[in-house]
Amino acid sequence: MTLTVRRTIDVLSGAPEQIAFGEGFVWVTNPSADSVIRIDPAPNGQATTIPAVGNGPAGVAAGGGSVWVANRLGRSVVRIDPARDHIISTTKLPAGVSPEGIAMGAGRVWVTLRGH
Repeated sequence: MTLTVRRTIDVLSGAPEQIAFGEGFVWVTNPSADSVIRIDPAPNGQATTIPAVGNGPAGVAAGGGSVWVANRLGRSVVRIDPARDHIISTTKLPAGVSPEGIAMGAGRVWVTLRGH
């Protein structure tokens, strides 16, 4: 199978880290800017930055009508409404743990945690 690069998206501030596809878009974390980038995969689709999603987005997952972001430094999981590009809720995690990754499956959100 041959893969072809069809287009590139510039990240104005920082470096992209994690990626997920769901809810009709590609979602990319940008930990240095504490943001998530929503990319429309259509040939002329636009990229939109969703700012202030937390401190140090470490992972992103999409499904079930939401986008989920695990924030390593902020010890939280943020739920984003992909239709309106805004945060619906923030769940703080207990002291001493931080999320390292996140996935969506079987109708649930799964978060891997690292203890300190």
